[in-house]
Amino acid sequence: MPFVEGAVSRFMAAWVPTSEKQMEEAETKMLEQAGVPCQRKMVKTPNYTIHTIIVEKLSTRQRKEQQKQQPKHQQQSEERKALAEESKEEQKEESKEEQKEEQKDEDPVMLLIHGFGGGSALWSKNFIALSEHYKLYAIDLVGFGRSCRPDFTSKSSQETLDFWVQSVEEWRQAMGLQSKISILAHSLGAYIGCAYALSFPDYVKRLILVAPFGMERDMGGLAEKMKATGETWTKWAVKKVATSTTPQFLLRMMGPLGPSLLYRFRGQYDESRYNYGGRVVSDYIYHISAAAANSGDLGFFHLIDRQQYVVHHPLRERLHTLPERIHVALIYGEHDPVVPQCWDAIRQAVRSPCETFVLKHCSHHPYCTHYVHFHSAVLHHVTQPHCAFQSPHVHYNPYACDGDKGDQGKQPIAEVPVRNEMRALADI
Repeated sequence: MPFVEGAVSRFMAAWVPTSEKQMEEAETKMLEQAGVPCQRKMVKTPNYTIHTIIVEKLSTRQRKEQQKQQPKHQQQSEERKALAEESKEEQKEESKEEQKEEQKDEDPVMLLIHGFGGGSALWSKNFIALSEHYKLYAIDLVGFGRSCRPDFTSKSSQETLDFWVQSVEEWRQAMGLQSKISILAHSLGAYIGCAYALSFPDYVKRLILVAPFGMERDMGGLAEKMKATGETWTKWAVKKVATSTTPQFLLRMMGPLGPSLLYRFRGQYDESRYNYGGRVVSDYIYHISAAAANSGDLGFFHLIDRQQYVVHHPLRERLHTLPERIHVALIYGEHDPVVPQCWDAIRQAVRSPCETFVLKHCSHHPYCTHYVHFHSAVLHHVTQPHCAFQSPHVHYNPYACDGDKGDQGKQPIAEVPVRNEMRALADI
């Protein structure tokens, strides 16, 4: 009934202390810590509105800064001289040549896709290092962050996956990106990014999958762990809640208590991941999680069987169809409790060159908890893919070849301090 639905919507808007303005303010505080200028844009596609953070490549930023510093009267005199010396025909020809030159020298593009319950600003620690080599586009997946949050009407997991893949393709078209892009994606985002590369390989140059969800049918051995340890009443209660609702829904139901409870539960962990001070990260996570009704969170649970803890359509079964020209890199945390570390199986499934980096003493979020070593791994794959990589903080497996089982390339590991990191629930 429309009246009842309207009343519920009004009640939830008053009960949950969040809004689009608060979400934007929380994101602004995250981006203030990025150390680089960030442009934000609501990209409208035929069916969706997708929030995007854009970071120019370093060389482009430097060139624009130089142009700004050039005296205005000098710019104007040069323009007058050009207009006086050239005819209209010559100007048209020059314009065509400039467009060709711009397309030829177009900055390489990297698309950043966050994981479940995340948002584009969670990549803020990576903007400086990655923008030295790429123009960056960090998007909020439809149903998450500041992007639109449509009702998920998909009847199957495949429909849900196709929905997300198609939304990314609509975004690419709306942005007018014609050159091949590199995709750097985490967890659920890696699942969607990989599915996108399988569906639209002509627009993808490389895939960097960070703690990828959904490669194997098994979700980190959760079903086996539950059976092995037995089912206590607490596990039964947790399972009932986990199979009937979403973390975001529970957060909304807490109403005014939500922000303080979230900070109490995982605030110290979130702040230790970024070291931004205060409640910058926790506030951002709260507002992007509590906003609107079930959308992306509900879509995610269409992809899995919550009773059996398995993925309906694991992508490893389709990886052999990925074109050989698309290079693949896998980055895992050594102690990731969320996703199974199945790099050997993935490396054997893909036909393209594939490197593996396993970060020592790291969990599910290497891009922020161990960002220095994470950047080393990513940039090595991007700039020196055929060279040996040695680091006391990273296990490295080089390109797979016939008969390679993936273990020969491990480097000796030196001990480094272990970070205090919460496990499964906080990592999600």
